[in-house]
Amino acid sequence: MSADPMPRAAGRALPDAIWPLSIVAYFAFQTLYRTALGGALGLDDAQMIFDARSFEWGYGPQLPLFAWLQHLVFMVTGPTMFGLAVLKNTLLCGTVLTCYGLMRTRLDPRRAWVATLGLVLLPQIAWESQRALTHSVLATFSAALCFATIWWIARRPSLAGFVTLGLVLGMGLLSKYNFVLLPISTSLALIGFPELRASFRDRRLFLSLLIAAAIALPPYVWILNHPEIAFASAKKFDAAEDVSLGARLVGPVLATGQGVLNFLALPLLVGGLLYWRYRESKPDAPQPLLRLMLRVMVIGLLLLLIGALAVGAGQIKDRWLQPLLFLAGPALGLWLLPRLSATGLRRLQQVYAVLLVLVMIALPIHFFQGKSRNAAPFETLVPQLVAAVGADATLIAPQWEGANILYRAPQMTVLNASSDFTKPMPDGPAFVIWDGTNATTGADLLRATYPDHPDWTTGEVQQLAAPYPFADGKNFTLSFAPVVKPGDQPR
Repeated sequence: MSADPMPRAAGRALPDAIWPLSIVAYFAFQTLYRTALGGALGLDDAQMIFDARSFEWGYGPQLPLFAWLQHLVFMVTGPTMFGLAVLKNTLLCGTVLTCYGLMRTRLDPRRAWVATLGLVLLPQIAWESQRALTHSVLATFSAALCFATIWWIARRPSLAGFVTLGLVLGMGLLSKYNFVLLPISTSLALIGFPELRASFRDRRLFLSLLIAAAIALPPYVWILNHPEIAFASAKKFDAAEDVSLGARLVGPVLATGQGVLNFLALPLLVGGLLYWRYRESKPDAPQPLLRLMLRVMVIGLLLLLIGALAVGAGQIKDRWLQPLLFLAGPALGLWLLPRLSATGLRRLQQVYAVLLVLVMIALPIHFFQGKSRNAAPFETLVPQLVAAVGADATLIAPQWEGANILYRAPQMTVLNASSDFTKPMPDGPAFVIWDGTNATTGADLLRATYPDHPDWTTGEVQQLAAPYPFADGKNFTLSFAPVVKPGDQPR
């Protein structure tokens, strides 16, 4: 371990536990902060309000583990903003602590903390994961655990390590499909490390695979039995059709390059500037962990590019890279630590602090500025809606609108027109709900939700409106209309 260039305060050194405890404290604060901000639900949280109502083997295009965990949390907290925030921030905290534990295998507590906080330089971790994401947060935590467990086994193979690997693989396989990039690319990267790969020539590895398969099997059987539901979001890849071979090759390359650039631009900029300004010439000790992390990311990106070329993907979203490129944050910290002067390391920590403060300032601005989804005044409109339709009515609504109604009025029966694939028949009075003032949207929504009932129509459209809090008096409008079936008495 190289000499520590970071100056320490005179007097008694801080206890080692302060570094991981500061990570826990930050995410505890973020949980309370998000709860206090309140507001309407965003798209991802709205999905959880519906999916986490029960345990199911499948929830449409998303794998089930996050919804299972959210259901367990809701059993304690109820379907609340606190329940949503506590799960997400627990997973984010787990990701950072796992990376800290990984860095501790090479560094003392203080330096491990500095290297770990390289995650703050990744907008997908520090900002997007706080702002919106759910399943990607779980996939990243699973990937961090997977990489750390593989590193643990590579250094000291044990039965406990192989059992843990099986559990983590099973967890990851139920988090998000892109999780598989991490274990596959790590396995391939280990080929170049004879001293590490030897630990995996062990029959206990089959135990890991058996445990993972046993955990993942039931949901994947459900996927095989419901492919039209499980792969309904495949259109997100924007796969090219009827285009030239050149365009089919160039498109995925550009999409992958753009996704990587969006993910890594900030850490590369910050790291490059600090290295240019504050670099010091010091002997560089071998860093097998850093080399492994870099190879895993390169191999994973090559695998992703091959997959993108195979399907002709026209876009690669930043969050799809998160369970792989989260390694870039601590890898950058690990690379910078022996190369920067004490002043440079102070500047790095100051950058961390500024970015974390900016996140806290930006969150309420993002949530409530203008006509954002989180600023929609459901707390005002939902009581009016319940009074207008009656507490015994069934409401048929798109996912975002329906979840916000259910969040504010949990006693109501709300059907998710976006993904309640069983499409239960409304019993008794029913209403179609949508946002906006377009009077034909309700009829279109009803036909799309119940295509086998073309004789169902909508009655008179009514509207409720309330102003956004910070949108210069602009209104958010909920429209609703009764569902009229043959033989119904007009309402």
